[in-house]
Parts: sequence; structure tokens; C-alpha cells
Amino acid sequence: NIFRDNNNNFNGFPFEDSESKETEQILKLGLEEMYTGSTHKIQYPKPVTIDGETVTTLETIDLVIPPKCYIGKKFRLNIPDGEVKHTVIIVIQPKKHKIFKLAQNSLAAENADLEITVPLSLKDSLVGFSFKLNGVDGEQIDIQQDGVIDPRKPYRITGKGFVNKHTIRGDLYLKFDIK
Repeated sequence: NIFRDNNNNFNGFPFEDSESKETEQILKLGLEEMYTGSTHKIQYPKPVTIDGETVTTLETIDLVIPPKCYIGKKFRLNIPDGEVKHTVIIVIQPKKHKIFKLAQNSLAAENADLEITVPLSLKDSLVGFSFKLNGVDGEQIDIQQDGVIDPRKPYRITGKGFVNKHTIRGDLYLKFDIK
């Protein structure tokens, strides 16, 4: 079939001719999209019979990502495929973010801590600082520290990280890069 690649994949989906098919597809989303929710068009292969010959076409469905979608969330899509049962499992994973980084413990759906590296002048590290930061939920976070900070210890902001599978917010950790 001209739509399949050399590995028998169709548009990223492993494709086999059988009575029951289940495939898994990773969908990478931005942290803000995962937090606020979004809709994505998902394409999947669908065999159709035309004049006695079976050809594969692309069908499109809308996948609605609900707000506060956690890392690793799975969506099962039962695809109408004629007589063949076809289930596509969409697994949500985060894209690399330009500001926030998932903390080491946040690679599983149970944890949701975020990290950010903040450049800080030597003066500010000794006398204190104040600045604003937009969180993944769009909320503005006021950050203030009076006096000396220890650059080896992260500054923890409770409940301002991402959400885990129980919709509990993790923490945001600021690491300081003193210049």
C-alpha cells in the first residue's frame, strides 16, 4: 500500500491486518495546553473497500484534552474500522518548555513538581529580590526574598507546580544562577 512506510506504519501508527488492533500514540503538548485544556485533531488509518479493493485512507477525529490533564494520561479511542475493532491509545507527554522544567520526581503521573532557573545578581542574592513570574496556569506569582539566599538550596513555592493524576498541584522550585 502506498500510504504505509517500510516498517508497515501508517502516519505513525503500526498497521496490521487483523481482526483486532490496538496501537499507542504519544501526543506531546505544552504544559499550558495540558493545564488549561485544548482540542487536537487526531488522524488514524481506516481501510475502505472501493470496487472490491481495500485501500487505506486517513480519517480525522477531535480529541478534547480536559483542563488539568496530567503527564501520562491515556485516552482510549475506539475507531470505527468496519468489521475490525481498532483502539488507539493516546498518551499525553509534555513538550520541552522554554522556562519550566519537570523536576526529576515528576516524570511519573504521581508527581508534578516544576523547576525554573532564575539568573540573579550577586547584589540581589545578598540583599534580597522581588519579581513576578507567570505560572503554567497563567496566574502571576509574586516572588520576594529579603536578605541573603543560599544558591545551593532551591526556593520552594508550594502548590504552584503542575498537576498529578489526582489533580493535586505539585510545587515550583526556583534554582538561582548567581551572576
